[in-house]
Amino acid sequence: MPQVQMSRVSHTFSTNGQGVVQVLSDITLGVDDGEFVAIVGPSGCGKTTLLKLVAGLLRPSGGRICIDGETPTAVRERAKLSFMFQSANLLSWRTVSENIALPLEISGVSGRSEIEALIQLVKLEGFGDSFPRELSGGMRSRVALARSIIVSPSLLLLDEPFGALDEETSRDLNLQLLTIWRAKRPTVLLVTHNIEHAVFVAQRIVVLSHRPARIKTIIDISLPEPRTGCTRFAQEYFDGVTSVRHALEGRHNGE
Repeated sequence: MPQVQMSRVSHTFSTNGQGVVQVLSDITLGVDDGEFVAIVGPSGCGKTTLLKLVAGLLRPSGGRICIDGETPTAVRERAKLSFMFQSANLLSWRTVSENIALPLEISGVSGRSEIEALIQLVKLEGFGDSFPRELSGGMRSRVALARSIIVSPSLLLLDEPFGALDEETSRDLNLQLLTIWRAKRPTVLLVTHNIEHAVFVAQRIVVLSHRPARIKTIIDISLPEPRTGCTRFAQEYFDGVTSVRHALEGRHNGE
């Protein structure tokens, strides 16, 4: 069985101006243990909503989501699921080390050595005692990424984690993300609007339609491993980007 199983998931919102709005329709998807899957689609189609449903932050209007046979809420409460939002959301009065340690404190676990190891892994050596106001945007994102994996979650959900950063910083952080994924091997679900970044990091890409979002197609990505900065010059990379673009534009499989 897949680690994450979405079965005919749908979701609606009630709004003052438009009444009931259907955001997602009949989403069925399985994600295997240790797999890296990216979700792309038109702006406003419901990508973030789908991620929140998997995290148990919302309940689906229809269908079912299971993670290792349990509800998303049960998995999140056992700290086996982490969610990295679009904003770093660091606590301004806590240092880098203290921000990273927050999930451990909530879980009642000590782990000073793990904190130091993660600071090195995300290339923040020498900044453990710094405060968020003293960091660049990219550095704050590194802290948020380290905080999201400090408890070694089996499932990592990423919602446009580097979307507000410049292209060069985003590319560097995607390399760091792959390094962490190879080291920790969590299952990853990434929502992004950046096709190039999705192709660079993911093993499969789920392409959603306009709202109400359905799965248009799923594209397998096969790139030379390990993926490095040079991967972006590989023919397989260009082919993957082209396939995803065509799928978004409705030109996949002869559409």
